[in-house]
Amino acid sequence: MDLDATTSTILSFESDESMRGSVSQTVDLNFHTRSQMSEQQVRCARSISAQAEVLGNEDLLGVIFASAQPVLVNVEETMPSSWAARDILRIALTCKNFYEPAISVLWRSMISWAPLLRLIPSVVQREGIFTTDSPIMVEDLSRFNFYAKQIQHFNLTPKHAKGKNSLPVSSHLGALLAHHRRLENILFPVLQTLTIDMSSMLPGGIPILFLLPPAALKDIRLKWTNPFDRHVASSFINVLSQLSPALSCLHLEGYLADGTLDVRRVHDFKQLREVSLKLSPEGQNMTAIPDLWSQLTNLQHLTTLCLSLPGSEYLGQFYVPCVFNSLDTFNIKGPMDSVVVILRLIKVSHLLNFNLTLDEASLAGLSRMKTLLPASLASLSIHSVCVDAIINFSPDIQSIDIVSVCAASIIPNAFFAKFSSISRLRKLSICLEVINFLFVESLHSAKWKWPNL
Repeated sequence: MDLDATTSTILSFESDESMRGSVSQTVDLNFHTRSQMSEQQVRCARSISAQAEVLGNEDLLGVIFASAQPVLVNVEETMPSSWAARDILRIALTCKNFYEPAISVLWRSMISWAPLLRLIPSVVQREGIFTTDSPIMVEDLSRFNFYAKQIQHFNLTPKHAKGKNSLPVSSHLGALLAHHRRLENILFPVLQTLTIDMSSMLPGGIPILFLLPPAALKDIRLKWTNPFDRHVASSFINVLSQLSPALSCLHLEGYLADGTLDVRRVHDFKQLREVSLKLSPEGQNMTAIPDLWSQLTNLQHLTTLCLSLPGSEYLGQFYVPCVFNSLDTFNIKGPMDSVVVILRLIKVSHLLNFNLTLDEASLAGLSRMKTLLPASLASLSIHSVCVDAIINFSPDIQSIDIVSVCAASIIPNAFFAKFSSISRLRKLSICLEVINFLFVESLHSAKWKWPNL
């Protein structure tokens, strides 16, 4: 939430004790009045207007205010735009009925620690850094926790770390907050999704990172680029295995080398359903991969595995077959030779959905790949630049994404005639380098070939 000015407005509004007292008195009075209502008065109250019904329903108001946020097109984009956040803030300050549900929506997604740290009385900004001018007492965390319990999404990535939201945290402040977290004086009870790019961690940011893992966390995305960050990622995964038993999605992106990513605790995630790995080689050292596979096979409820692969020269040093009995969806992105290596390595007897994104393709590689796919497949999709490779892959393809087609260099009717044998096609996406109306017209006239499209 990148709203310094609006945050200060919220805090000044929230700190108006006289207003808050009058509101609570009104609530108490209304409660006692309702308890003394006669049966006839209750029946009359039921005829209250629809507007009043809405104004009295915080859950419904929360849904209405949440609709002020734009539609999210990226799973990592959980933040409302600045204009939407300001609109929600104005709504919050309109009347007391709106305040709680609107503030709840406004604080639902966070992109910085700054707004939370400013809620602690002893935290100050000094020489461009967050630090303290006195000890942090338990009672000092009341406002911090009031808003922390609203947060459902936390996104700590470089593109959000800017301006006053990107101030470093002193090691002293980080240690104090970590101490209160161990004592459970700091909690994030409804945090469900967490996205962390280690490269965005400012000095002092690592300790407060470990304040976050709650029991309700379901989706974690970790990205790192240097050796130290990999050790932090390992420690964080171990903490998650102890504090976040409900985790269902684990996304890891970074360099893997021997001993730098400890995944021995992965099997502790009893509810883990989806794992996504973007593997980047460092030199020739990829010897940690076999151990990673063996740990993943221990996940009894794993249903979705997503892999982004380096070249096969980094994968050829380990041929240890692994069996995934529960896997039904397999997504792979990478060069053809790497995909073939992985399909030989991983055995998936009950696979239903296979989604393939090829950086490059060869007909010979596709022929080898076809022999490795299980007969149980119900859905097969392919995303590639090579049109001929797609067509020769399988007549059972249901989804096709063709990247970067030069429409001026092909004959449209002949192009679509190649796809006539793919009778099960349900989705066809073609990215043209230049708009070609003849190409579009030919596509429209050829669509009868695919009744399920």
